[in-house]
Amino acid sequence: MSLNFSDNSKKVLKSFKSVYAVFFASMIAFMGLELVDPVLPVISQQIGASQTEVALLFTT
Repeated sequence: MSLNFSDNSKKVLKSFKSVYAVFFASMIAFMGLELVDPVLPVISQQIGASQTEVALLFTT
């Protein structure tokens, strides 16, 4: 029985690439939320939206 470490190392490397891709995508999404969150009350006052409508907009 011989083990082929090159195949296993390729699988591990591919899984790390997937983890990094998900990590960076989630970081970008959270940064977008950080930009929108403080601005929502100002926008809601300008368009005359209620607090419930703002909460629904933020959760979608």
